[in-house]
Amino acid sequence: GKSVCINTIITGLLMRYGPESLRFVMVDPKMVELPGYNSVPHMIGKVITEMDQVMGALTWLLLEMDDRYQSFKAVGVRNVETYNALAGKKPKKGEEPITPLPYIVLVIDELADLMMTAADDIERQLCRLAQMARATGIHLIIATQRPSTDVVTGLIKANFPTRIAFSVTSQIDSRVILDAVGAERLLGRGDMLLMRPDVAKLQRVQGCLVTDPEINAVVAFWKAQVPADRPPVVAPWTGLLDQMDDEDGLIQDAIAVLRDLESCSTSMLQRKLKIGYPKAARLMEDLEKKGIVGPDMGGGQGREVLLAKDEDGEDGDEESEAESELF
Repeated sequence: GKSVCINTIITGLLMRYGPESLRFVMVDPKMVELPGYNSVPHMIGKVITEMDQVMGALTWLLLEMDDRYQSFKAVGVRNVETYNALAGKKPKKGEEPITPLPYIVLVIDELADLMMTAADDIERQLCRLAQMARATGIHLIIATQRPSTDVVTGLIKANFPTRIAFSVTSQIDSRVILDAVGAERLLGRGDMLLMRPDVAKLQRVQGCLVTDPEINAVVAFWKAQVPADRPPVVAPWTGLLDQMDDEDGLIQDAIAVLRDLESCSTSMLQRKLKIGYPKAARLMEDLEKKGIVGPDMGGGQGREVLLAKDEDGEDGDEESEAESELF
C-alpha cells in the first residue's frame, strides 16, 4: 500500500543522493512509519509527529522557498538546476561564491490526520508550496488512506498533477484520486494506476517491495557516515511560529509609536520599543514592505511615516494591511 510505496521512494532517493544534494522533511502523525529514518544525515530535524511542528515546518519551507527565489533573482536564474550549475564556476572579482542548494523533499505519511486538525491552514500552505516550490528544488510527497473530498480537496488535486492510486473499495474513491474509475479493480500488492501530467492516459504500474532489512541496511550505511561527535541537529522551524507572532506584535507596537509622527528612524524604534538594533533594522524593513514607512531618505533624515489618518484620527488602510497575515 501507500506506506510501502513511500518507503520505496525514500530508499531509492537515499541510494542515489547524498545529504549534500538531498534533504528530507518528514511528517508522520501515526508515529510508526517514518521514525526509522531519524538517524540518516539527510534529515532536517527529526521526523515530525506533533501538529504545531507541522505548521512550523510548512512555514519554514515557504520562507526557504522565498529565500531561494531571492537568491535566483540576485544572479539572474530561474530554477535550482541553473543556480547550482553556476556554483561550479569561479566567481568574478567582487562577487560572492555561490553555494549549491540541496533539493528538499517533504514527505507526509497521512494527510487526513492533519486535515482534521487544521484543514484551511494545511491546504493553503501545501497548495502554495505545490504551485511555486518546484523551481526552487522543493518537492512534496503526500499520502492518505482516506481519499475523501474533505481530505483530498479540489484545490489540493489541482496542484498535484502526478498521482498514484492503489486498490480502493469504490469508484467514488477512485474518482477522488484520479478523476476516473479503475482503481477499484486493482489487485493489491503494489498494483497501481499512475497519473502523470506528461502522459494523456493512466498507466498501470507494478510497484516494487523494499523489505525492512533492506531499508535498515541503507539507513545503517548513512548512519555510519555521520561523525560520532556531530552535535544534535536542531530543526530550523523550532520556535519559528512564536518568533513570527512576536514580530507581528512588534509591528503593532511600532504602529502605535508611529501613529502621530511624520518621520522615524531605526534608532528611534530601538529606543521606543527597547529592542536591539539588528531587530529594529529588520522591523523597519518589514514596515517598509507593508507600506507603513517610506524608503530611507538619506542624510540622517530617517524615513517618512505613511500611516493615513481618517477623520477620527484612526489609522487607515496601511494599518489593516500591516495586520494581514504573512501567508
